[in-house]
Amino acid sequence: MLWVSVCVSVVSASDFPSSDFVRRRVQLFEKSFVSNALRLFSSLPLDVRLSSLALAVRAVTHESRYVHVTLADFLQTTTSGEGKVAELSSDFLEQCAAGRTEFVSCIPDALYPGISHARRDKVNTDPL
Repeated sequence: MLWVSVCVSVVSASDFPSSDFVRRRVQLFEKSFVSNALRLFSSLPLDVRLSSLALAVRAVTHESRYVHVTLADFLQTTTSGEGKVAELSSDFLEQCAAGRTEFVSCIPDALYPGISHARRDKVNTDPL
């Protein structure tokens, strides 16, 4: 007969960090993560930053494939463009928000006026 000894240790609540400690550590991580992400993003060239920000997406259907519209697409095209950019009317973002297009908006509604103004007035997006 084989005897196996089992060591059982009792775990109590005091063995775990307090909720306040965990909350502070999570906040510190979030602050550090966001700060570093913004620093790295801002070091990218402007054209890369504009191309990486999606304004709207269209899901895959049986007739079409996944399409996304970036900030660069929206700012650098007119309604006479071809392909996905042909669908970017002057009120494209408002149509997305209202559900009047196949696209779904990816940005807060509060940003629409500023982005539309930049496109309408062809605000220079090149760094000085």
